[in-house]
Amino acid sequence: MVAELIMGPQSKNDGGRGGRKDGEGWKVDGWVRWLEGLRGMYERRMNRMCQILEDGRFHLKQQTPIKHEESNWAVVSKVKLYEFNWPRAGMFVWIKMVFETHPLWGQVEGPKMATALWIFLTTKPYLILAGPGQIFSPTPEIAETQGWKYFRICFAAVSEEEVHATSARFVKGIRAFWRIKDKKDLEDIEAMASEDKDGLVDLGMNWTC
Repeated sequence: MVAELIMGPQSKNDGGRGGRKDGEGWKVDGWVRWLEGLRGMYERRMNRMCQILEDGRFHLKQQTPIKHEESNWAVVSKVKLYEFNWPRAGMFVWIKMVFETHPLWGQVEGPKMATALWIFLTTKPYLILAGPGQIFSPTPEIAETQGWKYFRICFAAVSEEEVHATSARFVKGIRAFWRIKDKKDLEDIEAMASEDKDGLVDLGMNWTC
């Protein structure tokens, strides 16, 4: 099938079609041009997503006023919400959440907090479906110790405009989640999953597209 897409039908009696509109194959040079265009498109979407993520990695926690003879100053405390590397290839960004900076860290187990965040992001107004790291973990041990800290998000499947909008909502949702200070609020989020468990599970597994 791939060979026919690139090279075209083997003969006039071959009922298949190549990649061009006239049914002929792309040929190797056409295939390379397609790859170059796809690479540029993915790179633009990746840059747009990662710039928004980069700008939103920190949350301003507080400002401590400092009196000065001539003017007023303030020391601003920043809280790191997540960290990631800009991809050099592929279609995804892997994000490691810094749950240790959340106000409820120590009161709620890390995996439970990660699950609550995943559910929270699917609610309005955020409507973000991130791939939870556990489902990509090669072993149960890795899923239990490391996988829950990560989320995978895709920049390749939608337009640049949609990448921009969803990335901004993702950052907004993370910041809103870090403002939760009552353990009961996290329990309420978990209860949402129990009420619609099958739907949420299906939603999560469909993310891999």
